[in-house]
Amino acid sequence: ANRGHWGQDLSSILDDRHVLVFRTLRENSSRNYHLRDDILSYMTNTLDRLDRGDVDASFYVGTPQKAFSQYIHSYHHARWLEKKYRKKTKETGDDRIHFFFDHASEYFFSVIPKEELHRVFYQYNNQIRGEERIQFSDTTRALIEANSNLTEAAKLLYVHKNTMLYRYNKLKNMLDIDPLRNSSDRTFLILLYQ
Repeated sequence: ANRGHWGQDLSSILDDRHVLVFRTLRENSSRNYHLRDDILSYMTNTLDRLDRGDVDASFYVGTPQKAFSQYIHSYHHARWLEKKYRKKTKETGDDRIHFFFDHASEYFFSVIPKEELHRVFYQYNNQIRGEERIQFSDTTRALIEANSNLTEAAKLLYVHKNTMLYRYNKLKNMLDIDPLRNSSDRTFLILLYQ
């Protein structure tokens, strides 16, 4: 048993690949309470035992909920994370614990109906064709994954930083946006990419 597991916590083995834990949030009068720290502390024993047993596992933390009737939302958010990041985690060896709020904007973008995005960005999508569309898509994906860091985006695409800068400037001029300097333009680019 996990030393940090309280009587109010719920744990259940769902199947041979999933264990579901609903963690009770500490009642704390301090405004400095941090959910992430509590979860990481809670998971320390589990991670240590898994490492000793050479078990490959990832963890997906949904949204905090105080009402039992709302746990289903936290579960759905954790499942969304798993679907989105399970393959990527195995390929890249990224963090084993994924928190929903680290990916909340991606989640909200993902629930916007594709038809609505198509209507809004129709003109831009028609403006970019063929090979240019592939390069635009690759460049945009890399910028999003690298949190708008050109050097990191270049590494993701296995291109020189100057090549990435050239592609970025081309994208910037074509769409008349500057997502590195303007958060609204960054949101626009992410939505266009969807």
